[in-house]
Amino acid sequence: MDGAPRPRRDEDGDHLVRSSIIGDLRQRRILSLLLDRDRPLTERELGLRLLERERGLTSADATEADLDPIRVDLHHRCLPQLEAVGWIERRPDGVVIDKRPSVEFAALSLPDLRTPEDPAWDAVSTLLVRPYRADVLALLADRGRDTGLPELVTALRERHAASPLPDDDRDLRVSLHHVDLPKLASTGLVAYDPPARTVTPTPRLPTFAARIDLEV
Repeated sequence: MDGAPRPRRDEDGDHLVRSSIIGDLRQRRILSLLLDRDRPLTERELGLRLLERERGLTSADATEADLDPIRVDLHHRCLPQLEAVGWIERRPDGVVIDKRPSVEFAALSLPDLRTPEDPAWDAVSTLLVRPYRADVLALLADRGRDTGLPELVTALRERHAASPLPDDDRDLRVSLHHVDLPKLASTGLVAYDPPARTVTPTPRLPTFAARIDLEV
């Protein structure tokens, strides 16, 4: 590791850190390149393979100027994060998978890391950051209609959400209004009308719910 201090290993991991890693397309690409390999990849090899995936440049066409920004990101951000959660090991001869990546997330079926560009990852990543968002989607998929914010808060309380909710109803309303519902709307699974404080499932939601085995 060129004399750099080794990050602290955390066997249990930190849910938010792991979720942010899984939500990062480049990190998913790195993991997909390392999975099921029988030999380590050097940082340079990883950089070249990422360059080919991200910009379509082969190793023969890539210049050092093309490669340098990726190598810097690998060395100073991506690989230290992956090593800190115990998913990779950096050895003198290269980088290997140290422990099969996993994120504890109820009983949902996550997309395969071997397909990091799968569009479902964008929505899944949004759920992983705050797991009670899955309960929001499950309620809306079950209802299949417009739901006002106060009604949604009440329904979430009654559902006994698998993931902890903010204790105070006002805090939950504020979080849903300013953060959670806009983020879910950005995935295209719901539509949120902030002035009316009304959320509506889109036609994409039932398909996504079935894809990840979301219990409605």
